[in-house]
Amino acid sequence: MRRAIVAPFIAGALLIASGAPLAAQGFGVYEHGTCTMGRAGTAVASPCKDGSGIFYNPAGITGTPGFLVTVGTTVISAGGAFINDTTGLRTELDNDPIPVPHLYIQYGVNDQLALGLGVFVPYGLGTRWPTTFEGRFSGFDNDLRSIYIQPTAAFEVIDGLQIGAGLDVVIGSLELNQRIDLFEQFAPAPAPPGTIIGQLGIQRGTDVASAFVEATGATGIGGNFGIIYTPVEQV
Repeated sequence: MRRAIVAPFIAGALLIASGAPLAAQGFGVYEHGTCTMGRAGTAVASPCKDGSGIFYNPAGITGTPGFLVTVGTTVISAGGAFINDTTGLRTELDNDPIPVPHLYIQYGVNDQLALGLGVFVPYGLGTRWPTTFEGRFSGFDNDLRSIYIQPTAAFEVIDGLQIGAGLDVVIGSLELNQRIDLFEQFAPAPAPPGTIIGQLGIQRGTDVASAFVEATGATGIGGNFGIIYTPVEQV
């Protein structure tokens, strides 16, 4: 029994020791339905009957005849700080609460066939720092989002077997703001070509201007496909 318990820990340690480093990012947003959030996110094998199956599993929108409309918003309040390892200076993130909306329109033609339309923002990321933030030359106010518009259809092929699919039309937008460091700019004539202003005595981290980049309307196409199979009521 002791060997059986210890072996998984040894195997796990070996996997960790031999694995490659991973990086994580807070980019995906999956809170697109209050019912699903109340279930702690369990809504793929058995989607809620509020239309959110359009997002979580398109096959799950069958079985509800008539019209159904759901509108909601998840408000995300992001917090965090940057601490300089050398100086110990701490800068707090200055984000406002971010609303993430969703809309589901569902029509059950009958018990077997359902149509729907979903609008949601499953990918988005925003960071805003004070203009005095020491990383402002990389970026201090940045926003990235992808709005999905998904027409959906689902059908119950046989009793217990449902399939569904949606076409995703994705509209993306991007906004980047950063400060320009005078230290890194090229000096004008009569300075020799290739001379940077920092070589003339200007201190690194001297603000001179702001740079702003905005892109909207970038469109992509994707898909969302799902199957639900219930062989017996208990499984």
